[in-house]
Amino acid sequence: MSKRSPISLDVKRNVVKRCLRHDSKPHYEVKQLGIDTETVKDCIRKYEAAGFEGLKESRVWELYAKAQTSCD
Repeated sequence: MSKRSPISLDVKRNVVKRCLRHDSKPHYEVKQLGIDTETVKDCIRKYEAAGFEGLKESRVWELYAKAQTSCD
């Protein structure tokens, strides 16, 4: 199970937009927010992949297909 994000969706969106417009650097945002560098990098990656929806936390469990095994 993953941890909940310590920053709000609006803050994530603003940080990502500033970084993508080159108004700010991820390292600067990390220091300002007191979060891990990977958190900001993940936000940017998710935003680039799925837009605003990518920044939202998933509130459902992912179901995975069961592996087929033979018991012969």
